[in-house]
Amino acid sequence: MTLDDIRDRCHIDDDDHWIWKGALSDGKWPRIWAPDHTKDGSPMVVQTGRRAVWHVSTGKPIPARWRVYGTCDVDRCLNPKHMECGTTTDWGAQVQKSGVHSGSIRRQTASRQ
Repeated sequence: MTLDDIRDRCHIDDDDHWIWKGALSDGKWPRIWAPDHTKDGSPMVVQTGRRAVWHVSTGKPIPARWRVYGTCDVDRCLNPKHMECGTTTDWGAQVQKSGVHSGSIRRQTASRQ
């Protein structure tokens, strides 16, 4: 699996979002068979699209307790320029900055608890 293979399975829109046309988890999140560099021997496994893109594009493992998250608001976007790898705190700051959950009663209730 290469980054070109992933890109070829996406629709590229005018904003340079790579919108995944393949398998989805929960009808929303891309799922890709790709090497997982966080495991010994980098075996091929099914993983979330963003993790797969990170592994394929960098050839590096994702540090323990870190996540790969989107910096755009398109759930199926797999453009490596539209994602970052960081801590849960980093991801939370990105979510807050984007305002994606503003107005969500469920999220507001969870935050208050």
